[in-house]
Parts: sequence; structure tokens; C-alpha cells
Amino acid sequence: MILAAAVGVTNLTVFRPEPPTRLADGNPRRQESNIVSLTKILSCLAVAMTLLLAGAAQGTPFLVTIDTSSVVGSEATMFFDLNHTGVTSAQVQISGFATDGSLVGGTDGVDPAGADVTGTLPGDVSISNAGFAGTTPITYFQNIVLATSISFMFDMVAGSSDPLNPDGFALTLLDASTGAPLLSDVGPLFLFSAGQGCDANFSTAVTCEAAAGAPEPATLALVLAALVGLASLRTRRLRI
Repeated sequence: MILAAAVGVTNLTVFRPEPPTRLADGNPRRQESNIVSLTKILSCLAVAMTLLLAGAAQGTPFLVTIDTSSVVGSEATMFFDLNHTGVTSAQVQISGFATDGSLVGGTDGVDPAGADVTGTLPGDVSISNAGFAGTTPITYFQNIVLATSISFMFDMVAGSSDPLNPDGFALTLLDASTGAPLLSDVGPLFLFSAGQGCDANFSTAVTCEAAAGAPEPATLALVLAALVGLASLRTRRLRI
């Protein structure tokens, strides 16, 4: 719906200029009153950009798949981190968790204690910074005996998409006995930033992609840039 609204900007009714009248020196007079203002078009596109960025931060589900076949039999702790800036409300929802491994009962928890986390795996889990002051990551953790795969979806339904200081979400997998990172030398298996997408380059065992039918935030930005260029080109043509 948001994209359709943005596309609609390029379909504004444009009045064709009347045959030019001529000045005393013989030069044609431009019919400025019949030309769509570039300023007005760009103002509409600015509104569309705001909506697109909001859509990128809210309501874009991502699918994560993790190949754990190289660490079969290991007991690990999964740390699901909501990285928030404290500037605005932030919330991530985890759903569709599936694995051929085994969750270890009685090992789930929340850090810091009392943070707004509801639900437990393999059911849906919601992590929010509601009522929490500061910028300390809010973490839901759960132990698992690994088999060959883990998969789940997440959706950042609220959060800041400021490109300089975005809210985000990450998953880290640590050996439950030694605390050593598994499947990644740097710790996180992926990092998601609102408005920018998901970076899964930390591990070859992980994929993190927009779910089928949901465009990546970067794709939305490219679409918007194309709309701006089209509007500018159309206006230049009308001014000739």
C-alpha cells in the first residue's frame, strides 16, 4: 500500500502547456502556470520516503536459517538481543521457531531481569524496551542441544530507523559450557538494523533474508530514488 502511494506520485495530472505566445522580441513565452512544480512533487516524495522508512522498520519479516550440522550434539545458549537506542519504542517479535535439536527445559531467561519479554520458545516471543530506561540490550536466552538446523522468523514491529543510530536485533550462539562463540568468530551470527536490513556475513552457516513477498529496506530506497529521478525528468521536460 505504501509503495502504491509512492508510485501514485508519478501519476499526478499534468496540464499540457498551451501553444506558446510570443514576446515582442519574437521569443516564446513559457506557460509556467501550467507546469507541475518540482517542489510540490518532491514534497510528496518526501512524505512517501517517511512512510517507506517506517514500513522498513515496522512490518518487514525476515527468515533466519542456521546450519548447525558442524556442531551436532553440542549444548549451546542462544542469545536473542534487542539492541535499542532508547530514543523511541522498540520491539521485535520472534515466531515460527523450528529445530531438529532439543530445547533444554528450565534454561530460558531474560537479561536484564524484569525487562519486557513475553512468551517462550518454541512458541512466539516478544522483546520490547517498554518501561526500560537506558540503552542496554534486552536479551532473551535459551539453551539448546544442537542437531542439524535452526530456523525462525523475526519482525521488528517498532524501532528507530535513523541511519546513524538505528535500533536492531541480533542472535549469538555460545557454547553452554565454555562460553565460546559457535559458528562465528566474532560472536553474533547476524545483525539486523532497522531501515537497513540484515547482515549475515559473520557466518557461512547463516542466512537472513526478507520473507517471501517482503521487500528489503534497501530495495525500497532504490525504488524511491527512481521515483525522484522520474519526477525530476518529467518536470524538466515540461519546462522545455
